[in-house]
Amino acid sequence: MGARTFTAKDRLLFALAGLLGPCLIRLLGAACRYRLDGEEHLRAASSPRAGVILAPWHGRMLLPLYHFRNQRISALVSLH
Repeated sequence: MGARTFTAKDRLLFALAGLLGPCLIRLLGAACRYRLDGEEHLRAASSPRAGVILAPWHGRMLLPLYHFRNQRISALVSLH
């Protein structure tokens, strides 16, 4: 497969998504009421020297991103 080239419109949409995406996550997180079950297991598994991998279901990723927003997490995404 060759490298994909992006049009100016694509690059503009990527930039807008990068700017508006975090705002949308904050708004949705603040507007939703949720319950986190099993957080004690997460705290017990994590330490300053070890990382933890969270695996939320595809349709359930926004609220974990909101809940763990100030904890230096990263999200892994792919085209598949």
